[in-house]
Amino acid sequence: MILLNFFHLFGLYCLIVSVKGWFYGRPDPGLMTRGEVWPLPMNVTTFNNFTHVINPATFQFTTQLNCDILQQAFIRYKKLTFPGYAQFKEQVLKQKSLKATLTQLTVQVTKGCDSGYPQMGMDESYTIQLNPTSTSAVLKANEVWGALRGLESFSQMVFKDSNNNVN
Repeated sequence: MILLNFFHLFGLYCLIVSVKGWFYGRPDPGLMTRGEVWPLPMNVTTFNNFTHVINPATFQFTTQLNCDILQQAFIRYKKLTFPGYAQFKEQVLKQKSLKATLTQLTVQVTKGCDSGYPQMGMDESYTIQLNPTSTSAVLKANEVWGALRGLESFSQMVFKDSNNNVN
């Protein structure tokens, strides 16, 4: 009986140790990352140690598309991307003078706004372009559902640094 329990515990230990290697040097899923997207997209190209400074008080999500799904998502993702800033109105007003290098995310959807529910076979692909010399980032998607995925990824890319700047 003791030997059987030992083998069960040893097997469990081996399973845990082998699963731990799955992260390939990345932080465990429970740990916060600094601007990394989870799950990891198929392709990510980054500039060496480049970050934009974002002023949450003046940052805007924009689109040319008349789409309720996107407008509601912009409200949700403003709160998710900049947690706490909606609660501290005085602090936000004081920060309006903060010099930001990224002021907006422009969302472009090729096929227009689909007001129905997502279906099998819908295109959820997206591209986020952040140029170090531009004050605007661009999120491109073929369908609105890809734009929603892109908004989630963008919200994960934003983080506060040690100087309390939002990057």
